[in-house]
Amino acid sequence: MVSIIIPTYKPGEYLRHCLDSLCNQNIAASAYEIIVVLNGPINGYKERIDAYCRQHAKHQIKIITTDVAGVSHARNLGMAQAQGDYLIFVDDDDRISHNYLGELMKLASSSTIVCSNVRQINEATSEEMDNYIARAYKQHPKEADASLFTCRSFLSSAWCKIIPRDVIGAVQFDTRFALGEDSLFMFTVSKRIHHIAFAPSSCTYIVIARHNSASRSFISTKTKLKNIALLCAAYTNVWVKHPFSYSFPLYLSRILATLLKLFRRSY
Repeated sequence: MVSIIIPTYKPGEYLRHCLDSLCNQNIAASAYEIIVVLNGPINGYKERIDAYCRQHAKHQIKIITTDVAGVSHARNLGMAQAQGDYLIFVDDDDRISHNYLGELMKLASSSTIVCSNVRQINEATSEEMDNYIARAYKQHPKEADASLFTCRSFLSSAWCKIIPRDVIGAVQFDTRFALGEDSLFMFTVSKRIHHIAFAPSSCTYIVIARHNSASRSFISTKTKLKNIALLCAAYTNVWVKHPFSYSFPLYLSRILATLLKLFRRSY
């Protein structure tokens, strides 16, 4: 079974579109479960999700509620409740192609993560936008034994891939971070990734770029500096504890990518 984890905070109509894409997969509903983690206010929001679940009763949709905000905390709660041997993370304002789960599952194994294609759509204009993972997908050779370093773009996010439970182990998202937590999580679990495979281009994770999303918001220089320093320390702590278990080039690339964020207007 595959467990799909969706953190959501004060969800709007976009959550329904996300869930629609998950319920419209070309595989049996019994092959996967959907875990919606509602972190924050419940009144008015949980009722709408409950109503959606009743309308899609053949699908296994679980709702977890918590008054603690934060994507990392929500994902950790979802992982704790997940029954699947494989995990997929989807943001509540994004969507997936109808063949997404089926294509990822075809190539998945206990030590292999499978990456999908990515499209990024401007919410306001519906126009296609540039996306660095989409560029990496087009440019990267699709051999199954690609190195972690050459696939570093795909390891910067927790979404657009299927991750075996055996690879994740007991690792959790670091709740200290609201930005950069995905890349740190993927680096931490990378010591158990033996292969990286790529699904066909039609298997697509669709990013809906909203102007007020956390990743596109302006961050002050002071906040950036603090977050960057903590992230670099966290990467180093992971690597120093098990230096021979991790790719040193990948570690260096994570540090460099984190430092370069200081010069970007948005994080």
